[in-house]
Amino acid sequence: NLFIQDHFSSQQCITGLFDNHTDIEEHKADLFAANLLLPRLGIYELIPESERLMKNKISTETIFKIQQYYSVSIKALIYRLVELDLTDKIYFEKYSSGIKNLARSFGYDVKLYEEGNCNLVIGDYVSLASKLYHNKKISESYYLELVNAIGFDPYIKDEPNGEE
Repeated sequence: NLFIQDHFSSQQCITGLFDNHTDIEEHKADLFAANLLLPRLGIYELIPESERLMKNKISTETIFKIQQYYSVSIKALIYRLVELDLTDKIYFEKYSSGIKNLARSFGYDVKLYEEGNCNLVIGDYVSLASKLYHNKKISESYYLELVNAIGFDPYIKDEPNGEE
């Protein structure tokens, strides 16, 4: 959104609310994220046809299957299902509490619902930064700034574990 938004101004926001439409640009950003993280065809493939044919027939089991598959919040998933006209807003109330116990009852890991992954970096961030540095696209100080921002110190070597 930054590349296409006219008159961009930096601001702090609370993501994933989807119900605060006072800032149109933030709403557009939420819509973009929902479409990116929860692709329509991917969602349809995870919903049995019998549940897709009629609105508000998506089962709790299917809700959790999709939510766990894409590792998104229940709110984000329901918002996307509403947008795809598969459910309506009654699902927000239906899944407003007891999420962790419901997930457990279907045999899903509940780590998705617990705090603790705030600073977790998933992906190839460090290797991309390293590649930029080694290809002389960024300075060493900027490289160190990038990797230190996520708690990675490239100068600390793993201790030998006795295996060779």
